[in-house]
Amino acid sequence: VIDKVFNDRKYGFIKANGKSYYFKTYEFKDDKDYLYEGTEVSFYLEDAYNKSKDEMVKNAVNI
Repeated sequence: VIDKVFNDRKYGFIKANGKSYYFKTYEFKDDKDYLYEGTEVSFYLEDAYNKSKDEMVKNAVNI
């Protein structure tokens, strides 16, 4: 489920299985009219590096 969307910054967060995953809005493959909080989505996870936390994380892709 899309938890937060920051369209002005072109990113958001998906909440699934008690975790929150960062995504870039260009990864949302459906009509952008559905890109809002509460939309149920399916996605894949991809390894990524979070510079601010200096750690490896999982990001949501191909949403």
